[in-house]
Amino acid sequence: MAVMEREGDDDVDHYEVLRLPSGEEGAALSVERIDKAYRTQSRLRHPDKRPDDPDATADFQSLASSYKILRDEPLRRQFDARLRGRRKAAARAAATGLKRRKAVSDLEERERAFAARGGLAVHAAELAKREEKPMAADIQRTLDEHFAPKKSCISGVASTSVM
Repeated sequence: MAVMEREGDDDVDHYEVLRLPSGEEGAALSVERIDKAYRTQSRLRHPDKRPDDPDATADFQSLASSYKILRDEPLRRQFDARLRGRRKAAARAAATGLKRRKAVSDLEERERAFAARGGLAVHAAELAKREEKPMAADIQRTLDEHFAPKKSCISGVASTSVM
């Protein structure tokens, strides 16, 4: 039953529990090397050797469970496959995090450059100038229409008085 509990536990690296190299190097270890590591660690971590440690029993059970998984070839292959998958996922996450950090730093750099050029104040002033030209033309057109009849009257009076 302990083997099944540990097998489903994805956070445990059974090679590390036995103080063995992990990853591809760990997958290539011989059964004799695993046995030797288990014997060494069991002598050091047995609850009888650590009577003052309240976690000694749980630690030793974890050691025994990891040993059983690494000693059983099919379980070991499954664990190695899960371990490779976790490492690949971590590498992908790190690469995605790197890309995200680069995008954020690029955006921050563009914002700093925009602020250095005057930022929104310059942008708002440019927009106001663009809006002023059509408004000024519209006002001028309204004034011309309003004063056009008066100008024609004035020019007519001026032409009769000159003669």
